[in-house]
Amino acid sequence: MRLLFVLIFFVFTSSSVAQNIDSLLDEILFEDESLFELMDTKKKNYHFLYLNSGYTGQSTFAGRDLGLDQFNITNQALYFNSKGFNARIYGIWYSELEPNYNVTGVSLGYSYRPKNNKKWRFRSSFDHYFFAQVDGEESSNLTNNISLGLSYKFNKNLSSSFGSSYLLGNEVAPQLSWNIYGRFDLYRKSIFNSITFDPSISFYWSSERVIYQYEQFSPRFPNRTFITEEEQSSFGLMNTRITLPISFNRNKWDFELGYNFVLPTSPLGEDVIGSLNNLSYLSISVGYLIDL
Repeated sequence: MRLLFVLIFFVFTSSSVAQNIDSLLDEILFEDESLFELMDTKKKNYHFLYLNSGYTGQSTFAGRDLGLDQFNITNQALYFNSKGFNARIYGIWYSELEPNYNVTGVSLGYSYRPKNNKKWRFRSSFDHYFFAQVDGEESSNLTNNISLGLSYKFNKNLSSSFGSSYLLGNEVAPQLSWNIYGRFDLYRKSIFNSITFDPSISFYWSSERVIYQYEQFSPRFPNRTFITEEEQSSFGLMNTRITLPISFNRNKWDFELGYNFVLPTSPLGEDVIGSLNNLSYLSISVGYLIDL
């Protein structure tokens, strides 16, 4: 028997899309102060549209570096109101994929904060992804995502959130996440309304699957070969992400400059999947809030 090649498939790969774009929704629904400073929080009834464009210096898939030195650009529009309902549309452009514009997503969600305990917030959402076609086939067979989550604000500087989601399609891929994030004022009432440091650490769990394909010689017909497959799968911690952003807020504008560290791990272990490289990259985003 001789190994012909090894194919590694991450069931969690498509949820990297959710990781990239859900960070904005987390900040909004978990009441990130940098965004809420952009609007008049004294209003009891409000409707807002938030437009955001972001640049990420290194594209990762499930926290993995798949050997593509590429950046991505995300554009998104999010509507949300005082009743807790939100809707968004977003798209991601990758510098090295073909086609470059790879995915469009739409989402409907609801966020709830108890009146008697404003430290807690609960959220739910449903996303549908439209992936680009490659050779007549979609680049992913996981096209829907159902998410549930909650957050708790310990004090003005420290908050935490927990989320669960299920990517659905021809397969099912569960995902869990736990985030701890802070907010520290660096300066106020300058040319910007505020400058803040908003560090966070995030942990992501999901399923990993590895499929090996072997070429074997037939014992009865030495000149013939056939292909056999072997599969291993496991659920566990996929990666840890540390983000160190500085946010600049002025009137309805929101700018963010951040540095990111991704520490991937494997539920299957290095003996199966091999070593994984740590990643670091720059991210930039700009957003504008429109009072409807």
